[in-house]
Amino acid sequence: MRWKIVIRDAVLIFILWWSGGTVVGEATGRLSATRGFGDLAPETLLGAGTLAFLAVGFTISGLLARRDRARHLFMVALLVWTLSVFAIFFSGFLFLTVWLIDGALIVLACVVGWGAADLLTKTGARVDPEDSASGPWGPWASTAIALLGWAVAALVALTCASVLLEWELADRDLMQYVWGDREAPVTQTARLLDVLGTLVILAVVLWFIRMRRGSPVRVYLALHRVSTKTFARWLIAVAALDALGLLIWSALPPDLQGALVARTIVELSFPLFAMATISVVPIAEEAIFRGFLFAGFQNSKLGDWGAVIATTILFALVHADFTKLLAIGLLLGLARLRTRSLYVPIAMHALSNCIIWIAAENFYP
Repeated sequence: MRWKIVIRDAVLIFILWWSGGTVVGEATGRLSATRGFGDLAPETLLGAGTLAFLAVGFTISGLLARRDRARHLFMVALLVWTLSVFAIFFSGFLFLTVWLIDGALIVLACVVGWGAADLLTKTGARVDPEDSASGPWGPWASTAIALLGWAVAALVALTCASVLLEWELADRDLMQYVWGDREAPVTQTARLLDVLGTLVILAVVLWFIRMRRGSPVRVYLALHRVSTKTFARWLIAVAALDALGLLIWSALPPDLQGALVARTIVELSFPLFAMATISVVPIAEEAIFRGFLFAGFQNSKLGDWGAVIATTILFALVHADFTKLLAIGLLLGLARLRTRSLYVPIAMHALSNCIIWIAAENFYP
């Protein structure tokens, strides 16, 4: 047992726990003041946030442990629990009950991190024996890594929103939006935080790809060149699908039509966000869905079509317009499968967003 590594991991988890708890506590306090929550709701959110950040910390510690993972995590958990005494003392709440509750949370997070680390280190099937010495993460591990990226992105969004509120650069509606309130007003700052969150998830995904020795990012994400003719065929296909969608929208009753496009019009009226949806967002989202997740599902019992269907459903679930994104996601998945290149769905995604932006600007004033 190398105690330097144990101390390192314990300190890192403690810092993550403390900083994450501070951000979540500040955010829940602001949201409680805005929405009038009862006394229980902020405490429940704070406890859930604390457990989530602890679990993320123990998962990372477990992944970094080269041998005897269970013993390593147990020693790290014991040291983190010891360090929690100082946090309780300096916060002015030196109670045995609080310390025992912290201990329970630490044990639970340690078990979750242990299981997650074991799951994430299971090897998936190989990508290509000629290009890679080891395959991608398995389907469950890939999904867990994406969720981990989402958790980190949520922390970044909460931190940015809290800072903007503290500096009076945004109103309280921004915090409601970050917490997932669909009735909260849509602002350019809120949507740019979404873009930032997508980039954070991509960064986490790329970091885990780098952990797979022998699996270069180029091979893992299928960054292969294709012919101009192939590009043209798939771009025409996505343009036709978008045209069909616009025709269907135009045939709907005015009240339903307005409900479907109103939020999109508001969002795309923000210049910076509109530019991001055509450039940054397609690259990041396709790398996550049709790149990282697609490889994890494809190299499993689900196979090619299982990867297409699974990534299509996940892609549609994280967007507001489920039906439209289900159709677009299926076409993007088919393009990824047939061309074996991520470049094609990236270009298709960018063109689709561009068509929607042009339609919102000209046909839905």
